[in-house]
Amino acid sequence: MEHGILTDILIPLSVEVKKMLLTEYNEKKAMAWLKKEAREEGRQEGRIGGKIDLVRKKAAKGRSPEEIEEMLEENISEIMEICEMLNCHPKWNDERIYEEMKS
Repeated sequence: MEHGILTDILIPLSVEVKKMLLTEYNEKKAMAWLKKEAREEGRQEGRIGGKIDLVRKKAAKGRSPEEIEEMLEENISEIMEICEMLNCHPKWNDERIYEEMKS
């Protein structure tokens, strides 16, 4: 408000905004939620990162995506995606492949 940003909205609603901030925001709950989200994201990265590593090793031994899918009992489309990235970008590390899969 000091800089004139959103003053036309904030001034009429200032009492309501202050009340909301004081009564509805709970820092402990917000931090717990953020930690939970971060843990889940870490677990997901670990699962996929481990899968990429296994696919890389199996592919290096000449295994086909179908054989790898059967060995790992994983989704064939994800195995195919990893194999394609390994073939197109052999110098990429597992982290780079994971980042590319996320996007």
